[in-house]
This record gives sequence, structure tokens and C-alpha cells, in this order.
Amino acid sequence: MPLVKIRRGTGNTSPLFCIPGAAASVLVFNDLSHAIEPRFHVYGLQPKGLDGVLSPYRDVVTAAEDHVRTIRETQIHGPYNLMGHSFGGWIAFEVALQLLSHNQEIGNLFVVDSRTPSESMDEPCTPSLEQTINKLIEIVNLRLSTPIDLDFDDIQLSTFDTLIALLHQKFVGAGLLHSKSSPKVLHGVIRVLQANMSTIYTPNMPLRGVLQLFTAEYSAVNPEFSINGWRNHATVLDHVQLPGNHVTVLLQPNVAVLARHVNDKLRVSWP
Repeated sequence: MPLVKIRRGTGNTSPLFCIPGAAASVLVFNDLSHAIEPRFHVYGLQPKGLDGVLSPYRDVVTAAEDHVRTIRETQIHGPYNLMGHSFGGWIAFEVALQLLSHNQEIGNLFVVDSRTPSESMDEPCTPSLEQTINKLIEIVNLRLSTPIDLDFDDIQLSTFDTLIALLHQKFVGAGLLHSKSSPKVLHGVIRVLQANMSTIYTPNMPLRGVLQLFTAEYSAVNPEFSINGWRNHATVLDHVQLPGNHVTVLLQPNVAVLARHVNDKLRVSWP
């Protein structure tokens, strides 16, 4: 599991390990890393399969197992500080459960605008390519002032490569990708997102400790529904509402609010 050092801290402190959302890279935590106090190290755990070569994780538990191994290679003993955004919130939560099962201490668990884990035991359903691409467009549009779109009625007979090339062209025009990049950079993104969208996660036990839950002011999920749902999975839940939407909570200027709360919690362990 690739561990990315997003920002090297200046102090002898426990790192903050960050897990991005569905098909996102650790770069989504770049603005946050600059808003965290300089003495704290900020690491990111890159999702498997974004390179377009490796296969994505088949479930949350397997992803968390790899993350735990990587985290403990970097930091042998707790307390561990974990953060997960969106789908990454599920993985961060499972990482915390697995670390606790190894008799390790969790310093802080920050879950940022993540859906409540599923209570359903239904079999997961793999979305179509069209559904996956529409979801990706929906996500990226949350950060764009001029939304992008693809009219699937006009391109139904297109091959996969043609479809990805059209999507790449849209991303380049929106400034999301460099003009010299290859459309192949989206292959891994699509595969990982499709795998994440088809994943169902139900924790096998509640968290023994505090869950720091952050929800976006403009979220697709009702905050009260999210709070009540997550409360079923933790002995203690602290909730903070953040300015912005599901994506912009991690971008300046909104991320300053999240960073302030994270700094406050990290200082308790490392005054």
C-alpha cells in the first residue's frame, strides 16, 4: 500500500494518517496539510488500483488490513491519529477497529462527511460504466463553477477508449487534468470508483472510543440522519458541521475550519 508523505512535520509527534474518498488520491488532503500546525506529520494512504495496473480492493475490511500493515510499519505503537473522507471514512473506521483488536490505542478518529455504514446485508450491485462515469462527474462538479457533462444519448455506440477520451477532454478543459496527460490516467480512477460504489460495509462491532464526525453544510445526506446512524457505531460521538459541500470542505478557505478542530484535538496528545 503506497504511503505518501504529504507534509513532513517539524516535531516528534504521532502522524495524522489520511484516507481519501472513492477514487480520489491523497492530494485531496494537500490544503488541509498546509493548515495543520507545522509540527504535525501528515501522511496519506493511496487507494490501490489508481495506477490502472493493480486491482482495486474488493471490500473495506481488506483495504483496512493493508492500511494497518502500512501504518504500523511507519508507527509501531499507538496512539494513532486517523482521518477518512467520504468512502475513506469507512476504511478509517475499520482501520481503527482493527488497531484496537491488536490492543493499540486510537488517539483521534476523524470521519469527514461519510455516509453511515450500511445496515443492509444485501449483496452489492456493480454499477454500469455509465453510472460510474456519471458519479465521477457528479463528484468533480462539486468543485467547479462551470459544471461538465457527457451526453450519453449521443455516445451510446462509443467504445470504452473513445468514451474515456471524451471524458479526459472534458477534464482537461475544466483544468482538472494537464493537457499533456494521457486519457489512460482515468482508467484506474474509473475502476476504483466502480469498485467502491459496489461496496457494502457493516462494522462487526462498535468503536470503543470517540468518533469525531464532521458533516458538510451542503451535503447530499441529512446531517441528523448521518449523526444518528454513526452514533450506533461508536460509544461516544462528537459532531461538527463544516462550511462547504462534500468536496470543498477539504479546500481553502473552508478547510481552515476542519484544520482548527483537528489541531485542537492533536494538541491534547502533543501539547
